[in-house]
Amino acid sequence: MEIERRKFIKNATFASIGLFLYGCGNYVRIPIRKWPDNSALSLWQKIFYYASLAPSGHNTQPWLVELNSKDEFIIKINAESWLPAVDPEHRETYLSMGAFLENLILSARSLGMDLAYEVISESTSDLHVISGSFSKSSGKEKNLQVMAKRRTIRSGFLKQELSEADIQSCISNTAEANYYPINSAQSGIIDDVTYSANETQVNRKATQIELAKWIRWSNEEAREKKDGLTPAGMDITGLPGFIVRTFYNEKQVTSDSFKRQTLKKVKEQLAQHGGWIVITSPNSDPGELIETGRILEQILLRASARNIAIHPMSQALEEFPFKNEIAHNLGISQIPQFLLRVGYLGSEYPAPVSLRRPVDSFLKMV
Repeated sequence: MEIERRKFIKNATFASIGLFLYGCGNYVRIPIRKWPDNSALSLWQKIFYYASLAPSGHNTQPWLVELNSKDEFIIKINAESWLPAVDPEHRETYLSMGAFLENLILSARSLGMDLAYEVISESTSDLHVISGSFSKSSGKEKNLQVMAKRRTIRSGFLKQELSEADIQSCISNTAEANYYPINSAQSGIIDDVTYSANETQVNRKATQIELAKWIRWSNEEAREKKDGLTPAGMDITGLPGFIVRTFYNEKQVTSDSFKRQTLKKVKEQLAQHGGWIVITSPNSDPGELIETGRILEQILLRASARNIAIHPMSQALEEFPFKNEIAHNLGISQIPQFLLRVGYLGSEYPAPVSLRRPVDSFLKMV
């Protein structure tokens, strides 16, 4: 009986983990027990706090900011956040920086500031990315609540197409985004390629090792690092969540059982959604990637405002053969940059989950 009990717990745990560690293109966060008391924060802390709620691959939070007394700033990349196994050309890092910039613009506008900026990097290997300045604004927008609400959702999708009204709300006036409903030929193509790309990644040692580096299994490690992937952020809760927080470490990520259960979960999730949103760009120059990251965040915020779930699953774009296959089979002339699994939820939109580094860890006053 004891052997059977252990076998049950092990199987239940692996089944719960599955894909949650692969969506890694993916944009994930862990629970915030209490939002900061914004009344106690300075204006700059508030602005950059909300900007930092942007998504990033493996939740690396790659941004560093220098702000001077003239309200001029430089946004840089923390080189320790590079993901060479899944993002060797730093494409996804630059996309994440674009999402951060979009949140920065929105949070500044919500707190009475305008922002002017320019992309200063010449290649995606550059660490200095954006320069700009703030100025006082006469009006304020209301963006803070939706930024605080937004989260990545991986489970509970209904197999139901989005309504025309919701599609228009999410991607209206966005020429770089297209929606492909569940049961369409295009959706099936993305399903198949996404599964194949996940299969490739779980069997590549470098990818597994890199993933393991960014998983914060225990509460203690999560509190210390305040970044990366955690069980709670990957929807591993209840008994499985307790088990992985207590007993798991990096070795489990490279086990054969972990790989099998990951692919099982991938298959289950690809069978339950409302379709895909594909975001493209004309090229992958730094400026285009930054603007595409901004578009991503705009779509994520619009979807969140309408309680629509989005799960970035861009593994196929991290694998060269599959990236070409996606563009060719969908008849896309531009470069696909994001594959977003979308859908309605069978339950309420869950509370936001995120642990972020404190503002003073990435914002430097000079």
